[in-house]
Amino acid sequence: MVKRKPKEQWVTMSPYLHKSGLAERHALSQDGADDGDAQEDPSPSLSPAPSQQGDDSPQRSSPGQSTLISQPLYTKAFQTTEAPRSMRQDQATDSELVTLHALSTHLLALQDNLTAALTTAVTEAVSTAVKELQNEITEIGNRTDKLESIADNIILRQSSLEEENALLKDELQQITNMCEDLENRSRRQNLRVRGVPEDITPQDIPNFLSGLFTTLCPDIPPDQWKFDRGHRSLGLKPPLTKPPRDIIMCLHYFEQKELILTKVFTEIIYLNHKVQVYADLSPITLGKRRELKPITQRLRDMKIPYHWGYPFKLIAQQHGQTYILQNPNRGIPNKLPPSPKDNQQKPALRPQWQQVGRPPSQRRLPLNLSPSSERQSESSRPG
Repeated sequence: MVKRKPKEQWVTMSPYLHKSGLAERHALSQDGADDGDAQEDPSPSLSPAPSQQGDDSPQRSSPGQSTLISQPLYTKAFQTTEAPRSMRQDQATDSELVTLHALSTHLLALQDNLTAALTTAVTEAVSTAVKELQNEITEIGNRTDKLESIADNIILRQSSLEEENALLKDELQQITNMCEDLENRSRRQNLRVRGVPEDITPQDIPNFLSGLFTTLCPDIPPDQWKFDRGHRSLGLKPPLTKPPRDIIMCLHYFEQKELILTKVFTEIIYLNHKVQVYADLSPITLGKRRELKPITQRLRDMKIPYHWGYPFKLIAQQHGQTYILQNPNRGIPNKLPPSPKDNQQKPALRPQWQQVGRPPSQRRLPLNLSPSSERQSESSRPG
C-alpha cells in the first residue's frame, strides 16, 4: 500500500488560541491528518521546535508523523504573555484609529442629518405658524372691517337720533310753552290778592275788593267794578299764627285788571291790613320768574324798566334798545353795568411786581437747548 505524501500547509493561528486545546485540534484539522495510517498524539509537545540555523521558516513534517503547526503554540511563560500583548496593543491601536475615524464620520453624518431634520422641522413649524398667523390676521382684519362698518352705521344712527332728539326737545319745549301760555291766557283776567284776613267771609269778598280797587283807582266809580267770580285759594283754613289764604278774583273787564296792576308796585295798607295785589299766573311761570329774581332785582336797583311777555320772557328797555331774555340760564350778569350797591365796595388792589434780572455771571444756561433757544441765546449775547 502506497502512502500518500502529505501536503505542505502553512497554518496561521490566532494568538488568542494559545491557551486552548482547540488550537491544536484546529491545526491538526488543517494538516494532512486525513491519512488513514496517521495517528494523533493526544498529548501536546512541550518542547520548542525552533530551527538550529536560526531561520524563522517552519519545519516540514516527516512522513508517518502527525503534522503540527509550524510555530509553537505553547512557549515559555514570558513568550506566551508578551507576544500576544504586543499584538493586542497594535490591533487595539488600529481598531481605535479606525473606530475614531468611523465615529467622527458617523457623527458628522448624524449632525448633518440632524441639522437637516431640525431645519426642515423648524421651517415647517414656522411656515405653519406664519400661515396660521396670516389666517388669523386676515380673519381679524375682516372682523375689524365689519366692526368698523357696524360702528359707522351706529355713529350715523346715533347722530340721526341725536338730531331727532334735539328736534323733539325743541318741539316739546314749544308745546310746553304753548301749554303754559294757554294756562296763563285762561288766567289773564285774574288777580291774586294777598293779606286779606280770614275774618272776611266769602259773601263779603266782593264788597271788600271793590272798596280796595276804588282806593287804588278813584277814577272808576264803585258801581262799575264787575267781578265774574271771587274765592279763596284751595286748601284748608290756616291757623291764626299762619298768614291767610290768597283771594283769587276774576274781573269782567280786562282793562280794569291792567289798570290795577299799573297802580300797584308795593304793598298797600287798607283798613289796617297790609294787602298785596299780583297777577294770577301758572306755577311754571312763577317758578321761572323766581329764577330770574336776581336779574329783576338788579334792574330795579338801576331803575331800568322791564315787563313780562308771553310765552315766558323778560323784556327790558334802555337807551332806546329792547332786550329780551327767555331762558334763565342765558342771563349774563357781567354784561350789565354795576349797580350802586356794587360801587360801594372797595376795589381790590393788585400787587405791583417788578422784574429783577440777574447779573450776567449768575445766569444759568438751560439744560436742553432747542435750535430756537440757541438762536435766541446767541442773539442775546453782546457782540
